[in-house]
Amino acid sequence: MLTPDEIRVKEFLPSLRGYDADEVRSFLHAIADSMEQRAAVPEPLALPAPDPRDELSSKVTRLSEELELALWVMRRLESTVVRLEERLDRQGGSNSLAS
Repeated sequence: MLTPDEIRVKEFLPSLRGYDADEVRSFLHAIADSMEQRAAVPEPLALPAPDPRDELSSKVTRLSEELELALWVMRRLESTVVRLEERLDRQGGSNSLAS
C-alpha cells in the first residue's frame, strides 16, 4: 500500500503528448492529504466517571423489586396457611398451624 509521502514524491517521465506535470503533482498531493486525514486516529473520547448515585439508585431499584417479590411470596404463604387451617377446622381438627 502506498503511503501519502510516496504519492507526494512520485515523479513521472515527461512525454510529448503527456499531462501537465504541475496538475498531476497537485492532484497527487491532494490524494496524499486526503489519505492522511482519513488515517488520522481521533483522540479517544474521555468517558465520564460513573456517578455513584446511579449505582446506588440501581441497587435500591433491585432491592425494591426483591422486596416486592418477598412480600408477594409471604402473602401467598399466609393465604395457604389460612386455607389449611380452614380445611383442618372442617375436618374437626382442633390443632392450629398458626401460632
